[in-house]
Amino acid sequence: MVSNENQDLLEIINTGILNIPLTELVELEKKWLPNLTPFFIEENKVPFLSHDENTWLNNNNNFSVGIDTSWYPFEFVDNKGKFNGISADYVKYLEDTLGVKLSPEYKRKWVDSYELFKQGKIDVMSGIIATDNRKKIIDFTQAYFKAPTVIVTKKNAFYVGDIMDLNGKKLGLVRGFAIVELIKNDYPDIKIELVNSIVDGLRALENGEIDAYLGTLAVVNYEMDKHEFDDIKIAAFAPYKFEISMAVRKGLEPLVSILNKSFDQMSEKQKTSIANDWLAIHIDTGSNIKTTLKWVLPILSLLILIIIVMTSFNKKLKIQIQQRKKAQQELQHLAGHDSLTGLFNWRNFSNKFNEIIAKEPLCQMVILFLDLDGFKLVNDTFGHDHGDTVLIETAKRLQDCVKNKGILARVGGDEFIVLLSNVQIDKTIDKVCSSIIESIAVPYVVKEQVINIGVSIGVSNNTSDSCELDELVKQADTAMYEAKKLGKNNYKFHQLLPPNS
Repeated sequence: MVSNENQDLLEIINTGILNIPLTELVELEKKWLPNLTPFFIEENKVPFLSHDENTWLNNNNNFSVGIDTSWYPFEFVDNKGKFNGISADYVKYLEDTLGVKLSPEYKRKWVDSYELFKQGKIDVMSGIIATDNRKKIIDFTQAYFKAPTVIVTKKNAFYVGDIMDLNGKKLGLVRGFAIVELIKNDYPDIKIELVNSIVDGLRALENGEIDAYLGTLAVVNYEMDKHEFDDIKIAAFAPYKFEISMAVRKGLEPLVSILNKSFDQMSEKQKTSIANDWLAIHIDTGSNIKTTLKWVLPILSLLILIIIVMTSFNKKLKIQIQQRKKAQQELQHLAGHDSLTGLFNWRNFSNKFNEIIAKEPLCQMVILFLDLDGFKLVNDTFGHDHGDTVLIETAKRLQDCVKNKGILARVGGDEFIVLLSNVQIDKTIDKVCSSIIESIAVPYVVKEQVINIGVSIGVSNNTSDSCELDELVKQADTAMYEAKKLGKNNYKFHQLLPPNS
């Protein structure tokens, strides 16, 4: 009870009571009134919501949802006409948890749905990136999923180590996507070319209309595989992670808090299950990207879970430090090695090359660029599991051929590279190349299937005081294609043109 002169205090107390989660009110009843019929059980529709939030949901329980029909694996419409993907799984979770209906708008593109959403004609956007400009006019939930982005270029194009290498280049971005705003603000020297879809962007890249394309790793990988874009590759990670949220139109502000509380109720097991269902994918191109999401995401989730469990049980700080050191060592290893074969990746290979040049600026450097002949047929005929087994066995055979003579790395789906230093060009190179060709020619036996492949090798070497790795690799790559033209399963030296030719 509050005196009549203190109505403001009454309002404050009522507001506080109405915002107590019903689970806490139920526990109070059980503790202090154990012998009376519970009052709050009947009202306890969604336990973790307040009385006011449950009342609001009773009056507002049917919402229209704007979706993207072709943003695999985040959200898309499958061949049965059903809303599917990561966002769809989160929408289904919200429907089951809150007892509401979230109805996708199937017949509209995302850009059209977004315009209707801003006009208040669609209630919720299921997958959207919260930018500073959007936050000025839109209410967002917390991010429920984070997705890494990658830079895609043509094979044998310019080298891309990070996004700064795109200054002055034409970068394809999908019209209306949040990344357009971010790139414009952060990298004004990059020339943005807007495309209508992810597939349009990748096709424009393959046709040489743009220099690079930037998008989320899982989406790019899926579209490259689906449409068989064979002349492009994933070149590097971009410095952005798409933090995917939901957005709620004006007039439905209480729904933001309700959705956030629902996301907070999700267990790590539920979140990891959704991620693994859609992101445990096979990547055939790029350097050290192939199983990044498949392996790193569960590892990181496990480490986070370990830290949470240790904290909750008040373990000693020393145990936490040991776990973190172990995680750092594992991640450092992943950063420098190909996750499938265990060989060096491009970054580690480049670092070793620079170390040798720094110690011996005038040493003889030789690059062997290897591309397996007939490997695509292995994947197409037997599947990627067989293909992975062949790649692992190939790495072992190459290690036996190279041994202590040089440095070996995997730089793409079926592409390998070898660095030899201080060697005799004629004798050593002929011997190493012949040994590799003979070794790869030995039939592979995978799950009782006999598989035959070959290898084409391009060879280049530094012929002056300057020794640029990118140029040597480009020359070796060119020579490799010449070897393929000669009938494959062969090796070819890069032919340097005489001066002023």
